[in-house]
Amino acid sequence: MGDDDQSIYAFREALGYRGMEAFIKQFDARPVVLGSNYRCRSEILAAADRVIRNNADRIAKVLRAEKGVGGTVTASRHADEYAEAVAAVEVLGPLMAKGDSCAILARTNRILDPLEAVCRSHGVKYYRASGASVLSRPEGALMCNLLEIVERVKETGLDSVLAHLGLHAEQLRALHTSMGAELQQKGKAELFELGLPEDVATNYREFMKRLAEWRGLCDRKFYSLTLSGVSEWMLKYTKKETAIRTIQATYDVLSRLSGTFADRLLFMRQDNNQPTPGALILTTMHSSKGLEWDHVWIARSEETIVPDAKSTEPEERRLFYVAMTRARESLMISGTAKNFASRFATEAQIESAAKLSVAA
Repeated sequence: MGDDDQSIYAFREALGYRGMEAFIKQFDARPVVLGSNYRCRSEILAAADRVIRNNADRIAKVLRAEKGVGGTVTASRHADEYAEAVAAVEVLGPLMAKGDSCAILARTNRILDPLEAVCRSHGVKYYRASGASVLSRPEGALMCNLLEIVERVKETGLDSVLAHLGLHAEQLRALHTSMGAELQQKGKAELFELGLPEDVATNYREFMKRLAEWRGLCDRKFYSLTLSGVSEWMLKYTKKETAIRTIQATYDVLSRLSGTFADRLLFMRQDNNQPTPGALILTTMHSSKGLEWDHVWIARSEETIVPDAKSTEPEERRLFYVAMTRARESLMISGTAKNFASRFATEAQIESAAKLSVAA
């Protein structure tokens, strides 16, 4: 027993329709097609059916929504992924306040980063159900640590920041032996005498100069300029993609908050990423299989994202069908102006029911 339209694990050698077809032939089995759906309203199921019918290799079936009419299917386009995330949170927030269950689904885990950043900055209780939170990585903690040093909230922790720009433990020990606990700006000749190579000495001098500038800006409450400067400096010495994403996500959260850095960090460090009742679920399409919510928002439904070029179109269409049919009462499909709308959103014919709007 199985649903060939929900076979989304071909990369794990799942046979899906071909496996069912082979079983029927080998054992001369009589297929019994079940078309009743007890989860989705008819409007949602009809849109999903219009998508999945475009797959040629599938068992023909008539889908019936036993819950009947009363659902909604809408589509929207937004200027970028952050405008999209804000729209999703603002739409789903009131629904969660009423006690309805809500989820945002994405093709890949990294698409959830901006959504998590907006949940943090809006104080929305959420749970990232698939993949690790990008905000929990060490680069984010290091950036926060540097901001506290800039604001003089803390005096320790500078060694880890200097290690980020390439200073080794022996070099740090040499600096502390010469200057004590509080490191200061030094001339190149003095740094050479301590055994620092020219490139390391140059980087150290540049950082100490930047630190003094950031502190001056912070003292004058130019927090946006300070935050931008710290973020740019962190990225300058970051090469790994995951680390770059972490720094960008940390910046995105903090830039959307107000007040001193101490206030912003206190807010950001509130752990609202918990699997508690009433939390907004952030998860991938693959991880959503077998689950259901009252309201589902599918983010970044765009060409180059879904379908993913690494997979086949029929497999990606089944994945999109699975995502659509997680919704009980309402389904929202969104994308950004960066790419054309996904062909699956077009196949669903949602545009005829809901005019697409591009948020400024």
